[in-house]
Amino acid sequence: MMVTALSASSTGSFLRGAIDDYKQRLYGSFVERIVSLLKDVAPTHLPAIDLLFTIISNNDFSGDDFYFRFSDTDFYIRQEAARALGQIGKKEPMIIDQLLEVLSSSNKDASAFAAQSLEQLDKSQPSVIDALLAALPRFDEQLRANAILALGKLGKGYPLVRDVLLKALFDPDWGYVRLHAAAALGQLGEGEPDIIDALLQALSGSSAWGKDGGSFALRKLGKGQPSLIDALLSALSSPDWSTRGIVAMTLGELDEKRPDLVDILLPLLSDPHWFVRRAIARALGELDEKLSRSVDALLLALSDTSSAVRGGAAYALRTCSGGDTRVTDALLHTLSDSDWYVRGGAAYALATSQNEGEAIGGHIEELFRQYEPIAHRELRERRLVFDALREIAEKV
Repeated sequence: MMVTALSASSTGSFLRGAIDDYKQRLYGSFVERIVSLLKDVAPTHLPAIDLLFTIISNNDFSGDDFYFRFSDTDFYIRQEAARALGQIGKKEPMIIDQLLEVLSSSNKDASAFAAQSLEQLDKSQPSVIDALLAALPRFDEQLRANAILALGKLGKGYPLVRDVLLKALFDPDWGYVRLHAAAALGQLGEGEPDIIDALLQALSGSSAWGKDGGSFALRKLGKGQPSLIDALLSALSSPDWSTRGIVAMTLGELDEKRPDLVDILLPLLSDPHWFVRRAIARALGELDEKLSRSVDALLLALSDTSSAVRGGAAYALRTCSGGDTRVTDALLHTLSDSDWYVRGGAAYALATSQNEGEAIGGHIEELFRQYEPIAHRELRERRLVFDALREIAEKV
C-alpha cells in the first residue's frame, strides 16, 4: 500500500486506529475465554463473586474440579481478580466485610490481594483504615506495600495515616514498601513542606525504589512550587548518576515551560551516564516549547552510542514545530536504527508530530510495522478481561 498525500493528522489517526484494532483482537481472546467458562457455571456451583475470592486465595483443588481452571497462580490473574472484587465492593458492603476477613487471615498472599482490592474503593471507612493499619506490622513486603497504597487512596484526613506513610518512606526492610509509600503520599495530595522535604530526601537516597516513588509523588505535589524547582536543580549536581537521572525525569514532568531550565539542562546531554542523557532528552522534549532551543542538541543525540538515549531523543522530537525538514528527515532515517526501541520512538514521533504529511505518507507501512512493539507493550494492561468478569459477577 502506497500513500503519498496524507495529512499528519490522518496518518496518526490511521496508525492509532490500526493499533486499536490490533489490541482489541488480543483483548477479545482473553474476554471470550473468561466469559465462556462463566457460562458453564451451574446453579449448584458457587456464584462468580465466590469464584473471585477463590482466585485471590489460591486454594488447592483437584484437577477435575471446575474451579481448578480458574485458580491461576499467575500473579497478574490474581491481581485483576482483586481489582474486580474491589470494584464490586463499591456497591456491595458485604464484599468489604469479606475482604477484611481475608486481609486478617494467615494466608499472606491472599491478604496482600485483599489490600489491593480495598484500594479500589472510592471512599474511606474507619473499619477499613483500622484494618489496613493493623496489617502493616506483618512481615510481608507485598502485603505491606499494598496496604500502604490503599491507605494513600483512602486515608485523607486521618493524621495517623500521614505519619505512617512518612515512616514507610524509609522502610528499613522493603524497597517496594518505600515505592508505594511515596506514591501514597502523592495520592493523599497533601504537599506540606515536611512531606516535600521527605520526598526530596527519598529522591537523593540510596534506594532505587524510593527514588522512583519520590519522583512520582513530587510530580503530583510539586507543580507550581518554585522552591521545589530550586531543590531539584541543586540535586542535578549529585555525584550519583541515578539521582541526576531521576531528578531530570522529575523536572520534565513538572510542566514548567521556563527557558532558564532548558539552558541548565542542555549541557547535561553530555553527561557520562546514558541514563542521565536519556532523562535529559525526554525532559527537553517536555520543557522546551516547540524545541526552539534544543532541537540541534536532540538531533545530535540521535547518534548517541546508547540506544536508550537515541530513543529518548527521537521521542522528544515529536514536539518540534512543523516545517523543520531536518527533523522529519532525521526521524525517517532513524526508522532504520538497529534497535527496535529507537525505531519505535521515531515512528511515534512521526505519527504524532506536526510534520508534513507528504513527507511521511509514503512510509506509512514502515511506520505501522515499527509501531507494533509499542502497542504490544501496552497490552500489559489487559483489564477488559476482568471488567467483563466483574460485570457478570455483579449480575449473579
